[in-house]
Amino acid sequence: MNWIEEFRIKTYAAYSPVALVNTNDPKRVEQFTLWAIGEFNKVFHFDLFHGLRLIKKTETAIDFEPIKTQTSNPLSLSASNIIIDPIQALHYFHDLQEKKYCLIMEIPSIKPEVLWDLAKDPELFLHEHSIVVFSPNISSIPEYVKDICINVEPPISTLEERKEILKGISKTFKVKTNGKHANALAGLNLHQSQSVLLESIAKNKKLSLDIIAEYKKEIIKRSGVLEILTPLKKGFEEIGGYELVKDFVSNNIIKPLLNPDKARQLGLRLPRGLLLFGPPGTGKTLFARGLAKELQLPAIELLTENIFSKYVGESESNLKKALKLIDEISPCIVFIDEVDRLGNRSETGGDAGTSRRVFGQLLSWLGKKERQAIIIATTNTPGDLDFAFKRAGRFDYKIPFLYPDEDARLAILRVHTSIQRNVPLGKVDLKEVARATQYYSGAELEELVIRAIRVAFRQNVDLVTQEHFDIALDSFRINFSERQQQMQNYLEMAEQLTDDAQFLAKLKQTYADRIELLKQKLGV
Repeated sequence: MNWIEEFRIKTYAAYSPVALVNTNDPKRVEQFTLWAIGEFNKVFHFDLFHGLRLIKKTETAIDFEPIKTQTSNPLSLSASNIIIDPIQALHYFHDLQEKKYCLIMEIPSIKPEVLWDLAKDPELFLHEHSIVVFSPNISSIPEYVKDICINVEPPISTLEERKEILKGISKTFKVKTNGKHANALAGLNLHQSQSVLLESIAKNKKLSLDIIAEYKKEIIKRSGVLEILTPLKKGFEEIGGYELVKDFVSNNIIKPLLNPDKARQLGLRLPRGLLLFGPPGTGKTLFARGLAKELQLPAIELLTENIFSKYVGESESNLKKALKLIDEISPCIVFIDEVDRLGNRSETGGDAGTSRRVFGQLLSWLGKKERQAIIIATTNTPGDLDFAFKRAGRFDYKIPFLYPDEDARLAILRVHTSIQRNVPLGKVDLKEVARATQYYSGAELEELVIRAIRVAFRQNVDLVTQEHFDIALDSFRINFSERQQQMQNYLEMAEQLTDDAQFLAKLKQTYADRIELLKQKLGV
């Protein structure tokens, strides 16, 4: 069932004379208008730029006939306040004894009290009139008002619609198209899809996947709560160490997702989420980017810090828009850093229940069976997550991402001296540097390399040597006792959260040996 058919059924059932259509796509308004002309006796259109107009269909196009108004026109506008009363407008201009009028309104917002009066107006019911509000801000309308209206949410775009647009443009401009273009347009509405295809033809005389990708990146960024996460060029190869985690994720997440038919044949449910927890700077974000490359999927970051707003209803609206866009782009990887910002139902002082509602939205979406997005969430404080968020079914695996061991530190140092950047090394024993950096995070190891380079630069030499690394090491201040306690705390959390016994046993053995070595070093 498409969204117009959904509207028709609900209207026929006299569910409400008012319909709220949550979209800002002018193509959806155009679709509805063409359908409405054949369904209603008269169709009117209202927007803030042209006022009220009567819609007429000719043999070749749709015409708009402006309705002349006087000062007594009940549709009155002012710079500071928009008062729109469509019931009075219909009374004023036309005889309500005639049945089945439709008023299409393209507006940024509408007063809840106006909607309330419209939805309860007996004459609209009696004469089968419909008021259809197209707005991108339907989410800001109070729930008690939306409950007495028809609520319709068209898809951003369907694969069939995108193929139809491509077919028309291909025919008009004599350019070649294929299935890749239709898939690449996923996440763009119909107007945006058409716009980027025309832009591509104007720039390159052909349909370019790169231009579509850049356009989509800009659209996603413009949302304010989503951002494209750039995959690592070489995947896990660029992540030093963490072999235990990489092997576990490869076997339990990557292989099933790359071989879905085999997984389904064996009755294996495809993985849908991974929670990484551990100290700051250990490479959790880098790991998500590496996983995106390994899976060859688009990766998006949900910017948790941008979700919450001081305006009533806007936080919930921000998250809803983000989740809808994610669903349209899926399958994809969604990275949620510091998920504990959203992962509890507690209410901060004076937030009027916003935290609880946002948490409920996210929890509900995570539990949707049809969700195709693969979630990679991270937190430094897993203890702050709500129990409902941590329980089985939200995330397939909950894995500690701790300070790298000596082999991992060596691998990370090599990555930052030869893969991430090409450092001209002189006589340097990276194994010795790795031994000297017990309990350094991945971010601190990268900073160590940068500090060594700076020392060499200040000395105006061409090679970075062991001496430069030693000077850089002396500049770091690491509280090893504090980090030892931190490690023990995370291992205790792993006991509570990590439910793969074999993985947990290997992890505990690795870090137990390291903690014992550190105790000996500290003389504890």
